[in-house]
Amino acid sequence: LALPLEPQNAADELPCSLAPVDPAHDWNSASVKGSWRGSGAVGDEAFMRSPQAELRPFARGRFVIFAELSGIPADVRLNFPPIGVVIMQGAGEGVALSELSPLLHHVPPQQGLLWGGAVVHCMLEAVDTPYVVMPYLPDFAQVIKVYPKLGYRTTVYSDVEFTLQGDDSCGGEHCDYNCRNCPMFEVYERLMKLEVGVDQHLSYLATLSI
Repeated sequence: LALPLEPQNAADELPCSLAPVDPAHDWNSASVKGSWRGSGAVGDEAFMRSPQAELRPFARGRFVIFAELSGIPADVRLNFPPIGVVIMQGAGEGVALSELSPLLHHVPPQQGLLWGGAVVHCMLEAVDTPYVVMPYLPDFAQVIKVYPKLGYRTTVYSDVEFTLQGDDSCGGEHCDYNCRNCPMFEVYERLMKLEVGVDQHLSYLATLSI
């Protein structure tokens, strides 16, 4: 829903109304995910082993890009490893960058965040050669020792159409099966409901005296 605000003057309250968001004004979104094969600080040799995703806008538009960590136990999520993200001009469709190119946008890692991610908010032009989006971990060698199942997810939102391609795969050890396009989504939804029912039964049985 769109929420238009129409202030009359500084002393007045803001009247508002709700209206459906038309498809033409809605956000397009896509995401890729996978495992870390390596990473490092920008400029380090290991940096180029960071995950790469190809982003191709079909028109000039606003983009909000989230780079997030996964595979971290819930009990330690108040101390996420710092992650950064860069956007660079790619070398060609399906061609992984092997060396650092000029950074078009860069959000460096920040300490003390309550969630494991970095966000880029920018304008991007339509291009024939896709941009490359790279999340990175400056302390990868240390982090992967603590979290050996560490994964990543790159999610893109835009007010224009685009494509996003990465080295993600459906399923695997980092898959949480929460993508509605996943063929396993409905199966896991049913299993979760069954599990809830079984847990309720066991909880009741535990209250009975033997």
